[in-house]
Amino acid sequence: MLFANALLISILFLGGYLSPFGKYLSPMLFSDNIANIMIYFEQAFWLFAKSFFIIFLIIWVRATYPRLASFDLLKFSWAGLLPIAIINFFFMVIIKLILGGVYA
Repeated sequence: MLFANALLISILFLGGYLSPFGKYLSPMLFSDNIANIMIYFEQAFWLFAKSFFIIFLIIWVRATYPRLASFDLLKFSWAGLLPIAIINFFFMVIIKLILGGVYA
């Protein structure tokens, strides 16, 4: 499941099989006939490299931070996040009223 999620994240947010440098190395290193075949392997390499980077990050975060109990998360949500969300909501309403508002 971790690998499937990492593949999905790398496809949606990191460009999937595209090279992060903008160009592939296969056309520069090989002749035209071989480069047309090798570019598929290079695309698969970039997809799996990005996926393994995401897997590394997920495992790193899960191993670094302590495991929280569900009641701790609920207490943090009600006592911390909900008041911040309500303040943020009222702040945005005031800004929209000052700037003229949004008409639907």
